[in-house]
Amino acid sequence: MLGEVSYLGCVSLHETIEDTTDGPILMDSIEDENSPNALDMIESNQLTQELARQIDRLTDKERLVISLYYYEELSQKEIAEVLELSEGRISQLHSQALLKLKTSINRAQNEGAGPSLAPR
Repeated sequence: MLGEVSYLGCVSLHETIEDTTDGPILMDSIEDENSPNALDMIESNQLTQELARQIDRLTDKERLVISLYYYEELSQKEIAEVLELSEGRISQLHSQALLKLKTSINRAQNEGAGPSLAPR
């Protein structure tokens, strides 16, 4: 068995691929499986842009509830206190806004105008 592996050598990942000293190194050609690929990054960016457009189309109250809930991380109870509305009304506005966003994003996807919301 040693005879079978005796021809194997050891190569540094910092060695250049070409015969030049300043060319690309082997490490540059190894794929990082944990990094997102270019297509995923483009789709994510397109989805973010479409979501921002659709959030702008919500009513002022819906947009405010979404903003306070997701960006300010307030609970629905806290939002109800701030806006002087019932917690049930905040829940209704939140659900209504999410439904509008999901419907409009899916419509844009079906028309070929944007990426899918489906998880990968």
